Amino acid sequence: MGDHRRVPARLRVPVAAAAGALVIALAGCGTARTATLGGAPAGAPTDQPSGTAYGWFAYAGTATGEPVGGDHGIPGPVDALERADLRLPDHADVRRVVTQTSAGYAESYLFVFRVPAAEADDFCSQGGLGGARPVSSIPEAVAEDLDHPAVTARSRWCAGPAPTDARWSRYAVIVPGAGGDPATTHLLLQRAP
Repeated sequence: MGDHRRVPARLRVPVAAAAGALVIALAGCGTARTATLGGAPAGAPTDQPSGTAYGWFAYAGTATGEPVGGDHGIPGPVDALERADLRLPDHADVRRVVTQTSAGYAESYLFVFRVPAAEADDFCSQGGLGGARPVSSIPEAVAEDLDHPAVTARSRWCAGPAPTDARWSRYAVIVPGAGGDPATTHLLLQRAP
């Protein structure tokens, strides 16, 4: 009798090829990992189940199965970042991504992510956002769509239209972490029709 624990010779190459393809596919995809999200406020929309966070490159439609743009040609959060002339920091800990319905906008997306404070400030230096500056006031409609971040005296923000498509309004509020913890950034992208 043969060893029942071994893969038959005729299956070794196809099984090895399938395993290799799976490893390559998984290496290019965001993988869910446990994170403390502290639940969303009652009635707040969320595209991710509580308790998970995804790498920045894989969040759109991950929990909903919706098309995500890019090669699909269908607008989505990942595609919106690029179209709004922005890129999340490479190691951003994405906590929430929400596709919103907001009056007067063809598209509206909320991203909440955590990065070290210096990286959050650097984020505000890209794509014409004008750099991080103290929060003086946030228009109520914008604060609502940003999910009312807990602004403190140390909070900073940046805002501005996208340089290549002025239909995109972009707002980011940086809430510093306590005692050296990463800053939480609420990013709102909205495209006028």
